Amino acid sequence: MGDSLDGITWFRGTSVRIRRDGVEIHVDPIGVDEDSEANIVLLTHPHYDNFSEADIARVRGPNTVIVAPASMKKQLADADHFMRPGDMLQLDGFDVLAAVVAPLIASAQCIEVTPGSLRMRSCIPQKQPPASTARSVAMS
Repeated sequence: MGDSLDGITWFRGTSVRIRRDGVEIHVDPIGVDEDSEANIVLLTHPHYDNFSEADIARVRGPNTVIVAPASMKKQLADADHFMRPGDMLQLDGFDVLAAVVAPLIASAQCIEVTPGSLRMRSCIPQKQPPASTARSVAMS
């Protein structure tokens, strides 16, 4: 597979583009400064620094699949899939998992990349700690 960072472009914050096996995935597209069309857009939460309708429209094509947390139905009613923690989808050969993680800090954003898998996690403090949301894409 080569370098596990091949095909990954970071834009800002949690905004990344992943190009693998002919599939283009955007996670929280915001600040995207290149023209491209996503096969899949994964959204983690609706905070202003993670959610931009203009940037989603910029990378969205007629066949782009939008995946968002169930809590975003009001902001993005036309998404293709709304997920809750524990839900899993397979899209274009990639597993998309909505996971619950227990961060040790109030808020954190990170990307974990290992050969064969990528996990995008955006930890959001909840009223009843510890809880947060995550989106994970497994590369096979």
